[in-house]
Amino acid sequence: MELSRLFGSKSRTAVISLLLGGEELYIQEVVKRVSIDPANVHRELKKLEDIGIVTSRRSTGRKYYQINDKSPYFEGLKAIFNAYRQMEVGDRWFLMEDFPNGYPTVAVDYLNVKNINAYFKSTGIKSKITKTLTRYQEGHTYIHFLKGEFDQVSREMVGLITSQPDKIIKLNKDSRARSDQLVATSKKIRGINLAALSNKELNKVFQEIFSAYEYTHISGWSQNAADFGEGLLSKCLMDYLKRAIQVASGQQSVSDAFIKLTTPTEESHAQKEYKNLLEILKYIEQSPKLRRYFSQTETRIINESLPRIDAKLDKAIRNHAFEYGYLGHGLTGPAWDRPYFIDVLSSLVRQKKSSKSLRREAEVNKAQLHKDIIQTIKTLGIDAQHQKIFDAARSLVAIKGYRKDSMFFCWWVLTDVLKEIGKRFYLSIKQVRFVYPHEMSELIIKGKFNVNELNGRFKNSICYSTGDYRKSVILSGPKADAFTQNLSFIEEQIQDVKQLNGDTASPGKARGKCKIVNLVEDMDKMGKGDILISIVTSPELVPAIKKASAIVTNTGGITCHAAIISRELGIPCVIGTKIATKVLHDGDIVEVDATHGKVTIIKKA
Repeated sequence: MELSRLFGSKSRTAVISLLLGGEELYIQEVVKRVSIDPANVHRELKKLEDIGIVTSRRSTGRKYYQINDKSPYFEGLKAIFNAYRQMEVGDRWFLMEDFPNGYPTVAVDYLNVKNINAYFKSTGIKSKITKTLTRYQEGHTYIHFLKGEFDQVSREMVGLITSQPDKIIKLNKDSRARSDQLVATSKKIRGINLAALSNKELNKVFQEIFSAYEYTHISGWSQNAADFGEGLLSKCLMDYLKRAIQVASGQQSVSDAFIKLTTPTEESHAQKEYKNLLEILKYIEQSPKLRRYFSQTETRIINESLPRIDAKLDKAIRNHAFEYGYLGHGLTGPAWDRPYFIDVLSSLVRQKKSSKSLRREAEVNKAQLHKDIIQTIKTLGIDAQHQKIFDAARSLVAIKGYRKDSMFFCWWVLTDVLKEIGKRFYLSIKQVRFVYPHEMSELIIKGKFNVNELNGRFKNSICYSTGDYRKSVILSGPKADAFTQNLSFIEEQIQDVKQLNGDTASPGKARGKCKIVNLVEDMDKMGKGDILISIVTSPELVPAIKKASAIVTNTGGITCHAAIISRELGIPCVIGTKIATKVLHDGDIVEVDATHGKVTIIKKA
């Protein structure tokens, strides 16, 4: 059924649908976007404003219109339009996530239909995924699901979180145990002399680390099903807080309360790394000679001469890199090494940042977070059930980071395993990464591989999963294109965008110059105070993130890396805009209002 039959007018339906997107638009923008006669648009906007569905304001000679989210009809309208959109796009493919540097070895397990449904069954989720599509194009990965299927799973997972928060916390504990097991397996393999192994033994090592990785990786579905796609968990929690603030007649913003109640209180691996680094900084501070040395000497020279200058300090930095360098590895590396940490320490010395004040600042922030959570619960009168739900949400955010860290460690070790495999068959690591895990034994034991096929998979290929690994359709080149041409994809509308809308990850405002940063090689263009725009952030981009006055991403939920790191650093962050990297370009001036999840384009480059 057409919605216009329900609302009695195509113009009215189009205007409501447009404004439900959350944008504030002046009349000419509305006319252009809905492609309807201006007189009809004027008439419908007046009617909608008269009954309180739309509000308006005047600024710089223009009248701006926006949906009235305080209208008693707002929630009902939103539900009707969302349900209609679901009906329209249910059997079409949507882009759940895209990121650079992906490859089958680290993605195929998580996107395998048999693995996904087995995990859902273990959690009590009855909905199923029948197919997934992963596209690899020149080092970039695009992950697609059928919209209707994914949204159904997401709704069921959010329902589980809100009705049985204790069960979610239990699932998160299980994910933590799996993560610890993955690190233990990876550490064991890190100590093996891979070059001394026979092919049969090397294959056994690969199968062991991949099995541990697969077991850990799949547990991430309890987090991602709840908050990827439409971000249903975030919306559910924010809707509750909005009502709680209204009942309490409070002045606290919804986004501020949301951030405080969903930020983990437990110490992350990144925070442990920071504390340990401050201990090394403390050692440097105690010696005027070392302070001058680190403030006046190039990293390259310190790297070469430090063993002679201070062997104890050199050992401490080496141990620090060995213990924590994996945190910067990401999918393909490199990990943070000794020169990287020397550079960080030199920067802190030059900034005259004392270890004592930095440590105290971290302790104060942690203590303040505990107080803020208690105060917010008290002020808003959050009931016992919703306190448990927010406990579960914090647990989800914490375990996402914990699980990811264990995977970074695994990828660090796995890189050496894949390099050793490549050496034996004269393949680059890039080529080995496009050997699917279920094909690896054929390569290592029997030496069976097709170089042209591996190269083609990197350039342009797909993996279409409907069951176990061996049932997957893996195609490259023209065959991959022909396969996807028969599928229907949901395309994001990006024409004439003046404002982007997303979700609040960390509140605050900032104005600055955009810099698109998706890869490590993009980081050099970041200047202090720039706005970092990314498809999705990752640990290897942290040096650039620390320069940013705000972060804006295409994808993400409350458990994504951008949300976690922006809160740790106190940087305004808007996630889930879907189109930021497609609309914005290097040099564009934007204003980020992360408190309200908005990014306004001030001036194009």
